[in-house]
Amino acid sequence: MKKLLLIALLPICLISCISNVDLGNQLHETEKLVLYCRLCPQIDTISIYLSHTQLLFSDSQNDGFQPIADGRVELSIDGVHWIQAPYHADKERYILTQDEFPIHEGGTYFIRASAGNWDDISATCSVPFARDLHPRLELVTASDDMHDTEIYSEPHLDAYFMWDDFPGEENYCTFGYLPPEEEDIVEDDYIYETVQSFVQLWLTHPKTGEYIKYFSDESGDGQTFRYLYDYDTEEEYITRLMDSPFFTVLIDRNEYLFETSLNGNDEFSSFLLEPKQTYNNITGGYGLFSAFVLLPSSVEIR
Repeated sequence: MKKLLLIALLPICLISCISNVDLGNQLHETEKLVLYCRLCPQIDTISIYLSHTQLLFSDSQNDGFQPIADGRVELSIDGVHWIQAPYHADKERYILTQDEFPIHEGGTYFIRASAGNWDDISATCSVPFARDLHPRLELVTASDDMHDTEIYSEPHLDAYFMWDDFPGEENYCTFGYLPPEEEDIVEDDYIYETVQSFVQLWLTHPKTGEYIKYFSDESGDGQTFRYLYDYDTEEEYITRLMDSPFFTVLIDRNEYLFETSLNGNDEFSSFLLEPKQTYNNITGGYGLFSAFVLLPSSVEIR
């Protein structure tokens, strides 16, 4: 019993000593700027979020990642001539319109930011090209096959999602649609916004059974990719996909590595991760500067 009591008291003793020891310096820990920005030619505004990390051991109250309103954020097409993005307090973002700073497919862009006593940060990214990957559904009548460790002995319909990789270049992509229904965003019993959410497709690898929503052609340039969309499918699921505006989303490698670093696509626990735990392409700090292209697509059924 005494041993258990000593173990229980040990964390309390350690905590009581923290205020008298500069553990941040002893662990060589420093605060750094955090920046998130995704460029897209099809979206008319460029939104940039700027914040900073906080020391693990600190006397200051940790209120999470708060936006920095008095920083300086700039974008450039050549790394020489820069355009400053003004801060919008209502959005808590630094914002430029496409009229002020146009974004084009295949273009390379630079970003830099500074604030307070933090080290300056910078990054670069290139916008992918909008490549038609010919997305399509293949409906297959099957029986005596296994899905999720269960054998389906009766004849049923499986739906496979397929696309053709564009050869000769690195391609990273995801797919999704806009459902007809809208969602009300409610806060304090007040509907302050009604949005139409973009639904990404979770596809199943036919061999490993892994659920995936971000894809790379690193395993087969120019090949046709085929993943299970739905097994023992019902007509309503196919109809929903066919009747909704569908998009192929071409993303850059930075976005792909960032998304796949979020606990292996586990969106339920990824919010627990700090910026230093995910993929990062920000020099001098943390975060992500990436690009994507929205390509409206039609899905064929075969």
